[in-house]
Amino acid sequence: MSLRAFQGDPLVRDAALMRLRAAAARDAVKTKPLLWDGTAGSPLGCLLASEDPAGWTDALGLPAGLALPVELLSINASGGAGGLEAFLLAVPPGADATPLVANALLWMLDQVAGASSVAAEVREAQAAALAGASPPREAWRALRKRAMAATAEARAPAEAAAATMVEAMAWDPTEARSVLRDALDGWVGWCMAQAPGPDPLTQEEQQVVQAALEAGGVELRLDLPVEPELARRLDAGSPGLAARMEADRARIHGAITSAHARLLDELIRLARQLPAPATCQ
Repeated sequence: MSLRAFQGDPLVRDAALMRLRAAAARDAVKTKPLLWDGTAGSPLGCLLASEDPAGWTDALGLPAGLALPVELLSINASGGAGGLEAFLLAVPPGADATPLVANALLWMLDQVAGASSVAAEVREAQAAALAGASPPREAWRALRKRAMAATAEARAPAEAAAATMVEAMAWDPTEARSVLRDALDGWVGWCMAQAPGPDPLTQEEQQVVQAALEAGGVELRLDLPVEPELARRLDAGSPGLAARMEADRARIHGAITSAHARLLDELIRLARQLPAPATCQ
């Protein structure tokens, strides 16, 4: 049975968005996925007023395989609920959003086509599944075996990340709901491999960093600037190291954010193209 986004009623979408916006207004939207404590939570938790993502399908009529990926993309691309809201506004009420998962997979496969030896095969299988002619299970198993071998043989970072993503997609999307989520890490890794990487730390610099962290009271996070106390310790051991590490951190974090934003933008574009029933337009 096909799904109908928001049960065909824009008011269902609007009510969910009101909950999400109210949570954002009181600074209750957190960045831990699948969280709801009754007053605050993740973007999805605030949208559904529940930590159970089943409401994404049961109440909103959206494919289960999109729930966690869209939440993760929103958290990492927009820092909160903005991306989730933009996605929901792009889906026409009453549309069957089921094809979005497969179409997103096809788009991702097109991006890494030159970096994976089996991407074309996986794309062909996913396209067949989208057309309602999914290969038999034996064919999917054989395809996964070839994809796993390609992952094991991959050496360069971009090739390894692409192979990991393609391997995660070697499943029938009509049976494996987590395909898009499972492919997300490989996608991010592939995008990061396209960006200029940081210069490796020397052995002496690595020791300075290790000592600064082991002294306690500080941490090094990709999503936050280097703490002043950590910067002081780094520069005491190697002048200029703090600024260099902050530049590297910002570059890596920017690449991660960009990877999530690219996929979120594509999902939003695909959602806008979904045909809406005439009675719901």
